[in-house]
Amino acid sequence: SRFFGANCPTFSPSASSRPSSKLPRLQPLVSEHAEIIEKERDTLIKLFESTRGEEWLVNTGWIKEEENHCKWEGVSCKNGFVNKLTLEAKGLDGSIPTDVGMLSNLRYLYLAENKIHGSIPTEIGMMESLEILELNLNAIDGTVPTEVGRIERLNYLSFSDNTLHGNIPTEVGMISNLGVFSLSANNLHGTVPTEIGMIKNLKHLHISENNLHGTLPTEIGMMKSLEIIFLQENTFHGTIPTEIGMLGNLIHLLLHDNSLSGTIPTEIGMMENLNTLHISRNSIN
Repeated sequence: SRFFGANCPTFSPSASSRPSSKLPRLQPLVSEHAEIIEKERDTLIKLFESTRGEEWLVNTGWIKEEENHCKWEGVSCKNGFVNKLTLEAKGLDGSIPTDVGMLSNLRYLYLAENKIHGSIPTEIGMMESLEILELNLNAIDGTVPTEVGRIERLNYLSFSDNTLHGNIPTEVGMISNLGVFSLSANNLHGTVPTEIGMIKNLKHLHISENNLHGTLPTEIGMMKSLEIIFLQENTFHGTIPTEIGMLGNLIHLLLHDNSLSGTIPTEIGMMENLNTLHISRNSIN
């Protein structure tokens, strides 16, 4: 041989160098991806049908057989999977189908400012990729599903301006990445769960205009990232926790229209970034 001498070893494929027997797995993977994509399309069609899609203000492309669902109005995809659904203020009128849990690749769900009613399906807890969940300004009733605590990547949750009732579930304390938590203007009752202090990255806490009662949990002082606290227009009683004075990043603190008593903690006067403090219409000295 021109390149190999007589003493050069010959190459004989060993078991380790032969083509992997796992290569045929490629076809099943492709099949699985196609199946997921088809299920996502079916879920979008069910959302369309359950919210009177034919009457949406804009529904370009929706449910047309020849149209790729990734090109439908408000739908965005990545690698063929639905990762963003932007349908706020589109005139959706109906309920969210339980099949929404099939959108496991969805990262952003914007359904605010519509006429959605019914309850929030518990299957929402299956949407493990979800980062932003906006359902505010609708007519949704029922309770806040405990299953939201399973959405570990969730950063923004807004259910405000609906007709939700029941308690704030303790499971919200499990959403460690949550930055905005808004449940204002509902019919929620009960107390603020102490587990809320476990959300160390929370910046905005909006639970005003409800029927919440009890005392303000001292665990709020553990939430060092807080910049905004809106607790006004509830029926909270007791004193303002001195632990609030530990929130060095706090800018706005609204506690007005409650049944709070006692005095303003001196620690609050040491909060250099505090810009707004509203405590009127309480029994605070």
